[in-house]
Amino acid sequence: LLTGQWKASKALVFRGQADLYKTRLFPNPAEPDRLNLEAEFNADWQPTKRTILSGFLSSRDDLGLLSPTEDVRLGMSVTQTIPLKPILPIFSSLGVSARLEHQDSRTVNAPSSDFDTEIVNLGVSLPLWAGLTATATQQWNLLKETLTGTRSIPRRFTTSLSYFSTVGQGRWGLRGRFGYEDEARTDSPRSFLSGQDRFVWEGGVRYQHSPSTEYFVDGR
Repeated sequence: LLTGQWKASKALVFRGQADLYKTRLFPNPAEPDRLNLEAEFNADWQPTKRTILSGFLSSRDDLGLLSPTEDVRLGMSVTQTIPLKPILPIFSSLGVSARLEHQDSRTVNAPSSDFDTEIVNLGVSLPLWAGLTATATQQWNLLKETLTGTRSIPRRFTTSLSYFSTVGQGRWGLRGRFGYEDEARTDSPRSFLSGQDRFVWEGGVRYQHSPSTEYFVDGR
């Protein structure tokens, strides 16, 4: 495993990692000595105090596994913080984000599982009071099954109210989240969505015993 980071300037940072390995458990019988490579590269640029632009490229070449696959992802996102105090003094700011992603996925032994997808994700985040934050996101997947040419557009809508605070000079942290998720148009098995409407809650407590030791309990 190799990792690295380069801070080109105060506003621009590049990061990357690569993992080259050979599996001894369930290798590809056709190529038992084949190496697998998983790599990811990221870039973050913050041209202004309230704007962050990010890009990423990841590749998984797992042809040495029993079920050999190849997966490539390429995407970019932008996050903008909009001050609200001049307009609505009761709120500090509104966060708006957009993400575009392309994915190619190939399964060598099962071409019927191959697919391409374009992902569009839009989100808003509104800090409220006393550690509460309201968020909402909408995601569309423009999915194409490459063997048959079948196209579909599965989508997911999520809204939630979350809480986070620290006490005891930051040693104790409390968090909680209650949300609603709606998934639709999930007929294609490549959508990886269940097509359910559900309410979700989760919470946790953490304790920072030392700079290198943390204890936590999570529930969902």
